[in-house]
Amino acid sequence: MPRKSDPCSNYPWEDRFAPRILERGWDYYQDGAVSELTRSAAGYTAVVRGTEDYCVEIEMENGAVGYMDCDCPYAEDGNDCKHMAAVLYAIEDLKTDASSPVHTAKHTKPVPEPVEAVIARIPEAELRDLLIKLCRSDERIKRQITLRYAKQPVDDSGLKQLRLEFEQICREYSDRHGFINWENASDFGIAVAGFLTENTGALVERGSPMSAFQMVCDTLLRVGRQAIDDDGDLSYIASVGYRCWSLILTAGSSAERQQLFDWFSRQIDGADMPDYLEDAISEFYETEFQEPDFLRKKLEHFQPGGSIPSRENYREYYRFEHNAVESLRLMEKLSYSEAELQKQIRKFYSISGVRKFAVDHALSHNDIESAIKLLCEGKELDCEYAGLVAEYSARLIELYERLNRKDEYKQELLYQLFHCSQNNLDYTKKLKAVCDEKEWEGQREKLLAAQTCRFIRYSLLASEGLTERLLQDILRSGSIMTLDSYEKLLKKEFPEQLRDAYASFTRNGMASASNRNQYAGMIRYLKKLCHYPDGKSLASQIASEWRAAYPRRRAMLDELSRSGL
Repeated sequence: MPRKSDPCSNYPWEDRFAPRILERGWDYYQDGAVSELTRSAAGYTAVVRGTEDYCVEIEMENGAVGYMDCDCPYAEDGNDCKHMAAVLYAIEDLKTDASSPVHTAKHTKPVPEPVEAVIARIPEAELRDLLIKLCRSDERIKRQITLRYAKQPVDDSGLKQLRLEFEQICREYSDRHGFINWENASDFGIAVAGFLTENTGALVERGSPMSAFQMVCDTLLRVGRQAIDDDGDLSYIASVGYRCWSLILTAGSSAERQQLFDWFSRQIDGADMPDYLEDAISEFYETEFQEPDFLRKKLEHFQPGGSIPSRENYREYYRFEHNAVESLRLMEKLSYSEAELQKQIRKFYSISGVRKFAVDHALSHNDIESAIKLLCEGKELDCEYAGLVAEYSARLIELYERLNRKDEYKQELLYQLFHCSQNNLDYTKKLKAVCDEKEWEGQREKLLAAQTCRFIRYSLLASEGLTERLLQDILRSGSIMTLDSYEKLLKKEFPEQLRDAYASFTRNGMASASNRNQYAGMIRYLKKLCHYPDGKSLASQIASEWRAAYPRRRAMLDELSRSGL
């Protein structure tokens, strides 16, 4: 770990850096990445080798670290970077003449011996004695050894012990009300994953896949009853459950695979598994169990019945659509005749998912003309649904390009760009490639004015080199985040305008800032100013204005002091 310096003001300079940045800086210093360290009138300069060579400048004020600068991208955004930290570690060990390059002696720390090597040296008798002692003092180790090596089969008492152990895990991460808060939810998810993976593997190795399955289901059910501030952790646990089910299914006998199939069939029909497992169970049932007998049973299950629900009844419609498409996929896997497949497609042709299946089916048989016809019909039938229309158009573009149908390709590109919302420049680049220069200039202006291209207007201006228009658009928008996105492009050509924009933002922004994080964010922009012409003096001026305007904001004053401004 990096060592702490002596305080060089009223706080150590390390406090300016995030812990991970400090750690990386220490590693760079230890690896000898700092070179050409030279003392100057203002402080120090150095070069740090990384993915590129970066120049670092450290100014000292009365022996304390003041303004720092580095030309790496991270520092250009106003952050204190790992290269700065590496140079500060090197400065502490400066031993040679002030004007000479500095040799940075490496500080070595002992490398711990791998535990495998230690265990390999333990005599067998001592190792057995040690294991016995560990089993007496640690119930988890005892259970792991028993699960893997005991002669008797795993019984209900063994599964009960696993349930009790998992209850202990739930208690460990819960508060006194039995709730797992956001701070503990991720660690709880990792603990559940370890518990499931470890015990599933042990039970499968013992030849007890169904005991493993019971353990997994007990655990997943218990998680479903747990009150938790979920931020994706339940989805992660469900995915781990899926992997455990896969391991169990692979290890199971034919009779056991049948038991598993029957269990999943019951869950699909609406048994009492928690909601967070619904997608994992459905995916497992549909993806696994690929033997013909299972496929036929699944086809019976998914065969849609009754009339097609209204689209307004989204849940029912989606379920019906899913079943109709899944039944077609199963018919395909079971080698139903083309006539039977087409009859089923015609029966449910008004469903968009069925038409998309028909497109894929046609393409799998290299029937491109039928696929094009289906996609064109889809654009008409689903004209009220913008996302589907965009998808059909995108596939038509791909097919026309493959067939080298230049006119149809160009017309579909125009349709896509002027009728479907755009999120990237892919189709504008394709259109530009098939237009001459004059035609493209006209089309580009239409695209810049089109509502469908409002989300790519800035990137289109940038890609076309229309930087002055881009700058004016961004300044009119007042979006500092957008200015940040295009800063690197605009900075060389319009440094004064960007400097003034950032200065205006920082002057106005501090008035509404109200906590340390917001103060630190504003100061990062202030440090960004230092990379512009006359920016250092302007940043110092604004910092002075803040100190005068907000003398009681102690957190702000502290952050300013840390920044060296």
